[in-house]
Parts: sequence; structure tokens; C-alpha cells
Amino acid sequence: MHERNIVRGLIESALSDEKVSSLLDEGWKIVRFVVINGSLSPVSSSDLERVFREEGYDVDVIEEEAVVNCECGYNGPPKIVERGHDFVVWTCPSCDRLYPKVISGDRIVLVKAVVERPKV
Repeated sequence: MHERNIVRGLIESALSDEKVSSLLDEGWKIVRFVVINGSLSPVSSSDLERVFREEGYDVDVIEEEAVVNCECGYNGPPKIVERGHDFVVWTCPSCDRLYPKVISGDRIVLVKAVVERPKV
């Protein structure tokens, strides 16, 4: 399950951040992550949410519609033809060319880790 590796990488990225790390050293804890998931990323938003929860964290997934640029002149959202485990097939909705150049929306991005002071 590659989505588990991706989520663990995002968590590790947050844990290695100096500000987050220093707060954790003082007893604070991460309570929620905010992540942007592009429509052409290899993991669905529901899979990201499931894995974050299995790892013990709440998550807000912001979905980002992809933008592609095609040789035919089209610039906008792609037509997603098929989505499977770890792959997405897309075309230009104008000319049906396979895999026009992706401008944005093909990544999973950690926006922030939300930390809270422990309740006393």
C-alpha cells in the first residue's frame, strides 16, 4: 500500500520541522494535518484520510483540480479516463491526446501540522 508510505512520509516531514519538533519536545502533540491532494495524484483523498486516521491523526484533505496544457492549445482541467491503485490516466478534453503536460494538481502537499498544548 503505497498510500501508507506517502502518509508516513508526510508525517515524518512534519516531525522533522524545527518548529513542530521543538513544540513536541515541550509536550505538545500533533492533532491534525492539512493536506492538498491534486486530482492527478496517485492516491485518492479517501485513501489519504483513511491512512491518516489509522496512524492516529485527523486530517483535512483539500482537493485541487489539476490543470494541463495540451499541444492543441487547450489549457484547463484534464479528462480523467481511468483511475486505479497507484495510477491515473488522463487526456486532453479538447483533442483526446493522451497525457498532456501537467501544470498543477498532480501532487500531494503537506500544508501544515496542527499542534496543541496538552490539557492539564
